[in-house]
Amino acid sequence: MLALLPSRIAQFEEEVAQGNESARVVANALYESLLVHARVLDDFLANRGNPNRRGVDRSATARSFAPRWVSSDARPAWRVSANTRVAHLDWVRTAPIGEAQNLDWEEIYASVGSQLLEFSACLPDARKPWFSFIQTYLGERGRSA
Repeated sequence: MLALLPSRIAQFEEEVAQGNESARVVANALYESLLVHARVLDDFLANRGNPNRRGVDRSATARSFAPRWVSSDARPAWRVSANTRVAHLDWVRTAPIGEAQNLDWEEIYASVGSQLLEFSACLPDARKPWFSFIQTYLGERGRSA
């Protein structure tokens, strides 16, 4: 299912280029959803918490499940662009896709997918069944990213 996302995005982009306004609305919703989920996974994998006003952090992070997990502190290049497009109504996000959507979806998929596969390899045996979907959905495609 996840492996189909890049082809679905390309399909919507083609329909938008042909003037299909409904496809533009759906494509923008799809973009936003993908970016929100990619950011959440990036935060999880990078062990970035979100403390409340009292300094208490209840965030679930990769290290919570795999104590041996070591992540990179660097944010991926796509993250800066994603942050400007999600949860902010701006002209870039509402412009036609060809003009504004310059995110490399394959890069995002490859970045998150390869980290998820590395994370799953660090899991203790007792936790591996909890995350079996990683291998199911990413499989060889994520490994080659």
